[in-house]
Amino acid sequence: MTGLLRNKTGFTMIEMVMAIALVALGVVGMLQLLPSSWINTEKADNKGRALEILQKEMESTQLLITNPCNQVPIGAIGQKNVTVSGQTTQGAADFTYRVTKSIASDGSMGWLLTVGVSRGDANVSVTRQVIRQANYKFATYPATTCSDSPPTQTPDFLYAGSY
Repeated sequence: MTGLLRNKTGFTMIEMVMAIALVALGVVGMLQLLPSSWINTEKADNKGRALEILQKEMESTQLLITNPCNQVPIGAIGQKNVTVSGQTTQGAADFTYRVTKSIASDGSMGWLLTVGVSRGDANVSVTRQVIRQANYKFATYPATTCSDSPPTQTPDFLYAGSY
């Protein structure tokens, strides 16, 4: 027991300097990764927001095309600026994206819809074929024309089957 009490050697100054240098080297290496990860996170966020706007624009234009009561505009529909918040003016932490849409006829009851969304390095574009189908006539729910009024009761075929 007396031998253990006499052994009072600890870490030398050289060992402490080496340990601190190794920890500092590891911390500096990790800190160098932060800016590139922030940049990649910002790019992914911008692209995700652009894809969300693209999906909304694609769906609204597809509804315009598939409704047989609407005239389908052919050519470039135009450009518009869309903010992420949905407001007409850009807020303090808001981003503005440029949306372009065009529609081309394929010669039958189909159209090629192209929607593009861009902001900086977040550029996404999709072209999709949209087909307008003729009105279907069901036994319990007759086909309507554009001048007809909406039905007063829900047709039975909407509840057929389980979803």
